[in-house]
Amino acid sequence: FWQSMLGLFVVQAVYIACVGRFSMAFDEHFHLAAIQEYAKVIFPWQVTQPPGPAELSAFTADGSYLYHYLMSWPYRLMALVTDSVTAHIILIRLFDVGLVAVGFMLFRRLLLELRVSKAGTHTVLGLILLMPMTPFLAGQLTYDALFFTMCAVTMLLMFRLARGLQSSHTIPLPLLLWTGTAVLVTLQTKYAFFPAVLGAGLYLMGLVGWLWRAKKLNVANMWRAWVLAAKSGAGMVALGVFLLASVLFLQRYGMNYVQYGSLVPECPAVLGHERCLGFAPYGRDAEIREQGWYTSISSEQKRE
Repeated sequence: FWQSMLGLFVVQAVYIACVGRFSMAFDEHFHLAAIQEYAKVIFPWQVTQPPGPAELSAFTADGSYLYHYLMSWPYRLMALVTDSVTAHIILIRLFDVGLVAVGFMLFRRLLLELRVSKAGTHTVLGLILLMPMTPFLAGQLTYDALFFTMCAVTMLLMFRLARGLQSSHTIPLPLLLWTGTAVLVTLQTKYAFFPAVLGAGLYLMGLVGWLWRAKKLNVANMWRAWVLAAKSGAGMVALGVFLLASVLFLQRYGMNYVQYGSLVPECPAVLGHERCLGFAPYGRDAEIREQGWYTSISSEQKRE
């Protein structure tokens, strides 16, 4: 049943990816333009704000950038083979179909590790796979594809971290580092993950505090295990990847906080009101405010 549902989903999503008219609902034009900008540079911090109206909003301060940067690499390879924009769009859409399919397999693993029965797991996931919105999301060029998969990765690792704390009263260093890396990557894919990180972080810190008070957490032994793990090959790889993710996180979110006093600054704080009018959502909201709709429109008119 599970394989049939996943296969049917992939067929639908691939069909939509191949025939869907650009640009579809999930801001494909924005994501393609962002990928094209990152394809001009080697490192993400080298990207610059395109001149003129801010059609990509405050581009250099956008924390939700990692999908665009990562997808810029297959885009560069595709550009060497063909200059067809249609081919570029379809191929990136197919990448997204694969990402979402992997995300569903990871969510299945998470539910099974949470001891949900196979029947319950497959029924829940099957219903989601059959929703019309799901293949439409997967078949589009959007950072939500990577965000979906990274949410599954992060939640799975966080659960394993909490389960390890409860069962063995210790925190393996590689698991902790990979969990931290997953959190940082997910946050740089889409900043909307911040509330989830806050909630999960508070839970894990509460669990550590409870074990500490109950004298079930031996910090000295755990530290010795960490030192040994850090010297192993697996530990060094995990540490290196975590440090790279940390540097990228600090470069974007840290610089935002230092320069603008916010992890996610508003477009006018970075570029000013006039340039930001070129960003469609900001321009729309500014026009609504200028016309006084926020204060004059009635509840009946909103419903209409």
